[in-house]
Amino acid sequence: MIKKTTPVLLEVKAVSNAIPKPSKKANWYKSGDYLDYIARHEATRGIEFSTEEIIQLQSKKANAWKKYNYSLKQKKTLLESLSENHDVYTSIKKAIWDESFKDYKQTLLDLTSTKELHTGVFDLKGEISRKEMYFKKKAFNKIVDDQLIWSGVISFSEDFMNEHQIFSGKEFHKIVSRNLKKLMIQNELNPKQMETAISFHKNTDNTHFHFAFFEKYPTKYNNETKQKEFRKTFMLNLNSMRELEINIESDIKSNMEVFDDLFQSRDELRAAYKTTHNNFQEVFEDLILTKKPLSSNLLKCYRSVKKIKSKNNNLTFGSKNLSKKDKNNLLNLTTIYLENNPALNDKYLEFLEINKNVAKKQFDLFFESYSDSDFVKSKYPNLDKIELYNLTNLNDEELQWDYKFDLSDPIEFLKFKNNEFINENIFHKNENGIYEGILVQIGNELLEDVEYMTLPTLRKNQPTSFKTDNTFNSTDNYSFVDWKKNKDEYSINKFIDEVQYLSTQKAREIQYLIDTKDKQLTKQIN
Repeated sequence: MIKKTTPVLLEVKAVSNAIPKPSKKANWYKSGDYLDYIARHEATRGIEFSTEEIIQLQSKKANAWKKYNYSLKQKKTLLESLSENHDVYTSIKKAIWDESFKDYKQTLLDLTSTKELHTGVFDLKGEISRKEMYFKKKAFNKIVDDQLIWSGVISFSEDFMNEHQIFSGKEFHKIVSRNLKKLMIQNELNPKQMETAISFHKNTDNTHFHFAFFEKYPTKYNNETKQKEFRKTFMLNLNSMRELEINIESDIKSNMEVFDDLFQSRDELRAAYKTTHNNFQEVFEDLILTKKPLSSNLLKCYRSVKKIKSKNNNLTFGSKNLSKKDKNNLLNLTTIYLENNPALNDKYLEFLEINKNVAKKQFDLFFESYSDSDFVKSKYPNLDKIELYNLTNLNDEELQWDYKFDLSDPIEFLKFKNNEFINENIFHKNENGIYEGILVQIGNELLEDVEYMTLPTLRKNQPTSFKTDNTFNSTDNYSFVDWKKNKDEYSINKFIDEVQYLSTQKAREIQYLIDTKDKQLTKQIN
């Protein structure tokens, strides 16, 4: 396990009235007393303060403690003489306390008087309301003897918290819940099938989180009894717990990094798509009607996506009706569009560059924590940090979002984390099996446009020396000049075709009128 010098400490225990042996503490959870304990107001302080308010309160409290300790020294002789008179001794100390903390208490009262009181208890989705707490307690009341409850405490050192200044329960919930889900999945527990309670406590020098989770219903099928049972394996994987500590430490540190540029770039790219998607068909027609080697692959992807979309109007990237092959086709279609539309390409490349820098910062923070663990040092005792870091570089194949790494090996695990940081804002599948990232967001919008598109087919005399693989290199991109030239040529040819068509139609109409008039004259003569 991680040494106790680390800023994040994790302790997890499993209890049950039957597994591995009866535990009296199991009744503490079943009765709902555990929920009452983690929800008590003096611990959760169920009020959200701004960073400025927290700094103000910290300053007032520090001054109060100084004043209190100074007053005790001043009254030391008096207090020692009254040590045998407990009541008087206690009342004097209380008076000193009240006077010392008077300013702090008044400030706290002023700040809290206009704020909404929260329960301070969360599940994996977010904070639980008072009404939801009632049903959460009912769920705990239904715990049976052979049902395991995993309970733990995540504690942060005072120096660590003072350095990173995160005091909001909601901020911590985002970090802790995300990593708890990973812990569950790594131990073959489905987060959606788990009843969870989490509470952020600020009543001690060491800020800490309490958490408990258990299965909502039996999930493991027993071949002998032909019935589903509750899980009986109570030990959690040690590596998964080690990773939880390191991930939370890394996430808290990276929470202080500036991600505004990345999110702003993402939003600008999405906005640019919304304002330019009307030329969606024109861009693809330009690609089809030129000699670019993308044409054949583009048509293949388009037809596949169009076909599946016509069968399911509500289709999205995450739909079960979309096969892995169809998802790849939609992903390729989205990538082609972003890389070959001059109105979007610059913003897309800018987003990728910013994402690369942010991902590196995240990985570097994670690497610093993980590389210092005893586990890594025992596996690779002869490698220094620089050598270890160089071994985490990813090749083209390892950069793929779905590449499979050997997570039991520290270097492979570091590569996995590197891959995860790079792809999480581009394209990835989260712990709940939901696809996320900018390519998913734009891909879903492309699906709506594809439904109304009609692309031309390749002519028989059109060159067929096209690439058939799904690899799109930067050499496939148009320059703006080439794209504009192709667009102008296509537009001119299209205009000429339309004029010729309209001229022919008009000529036919005139000829029809002439023929009709001739017939009428012939009838009159006869």
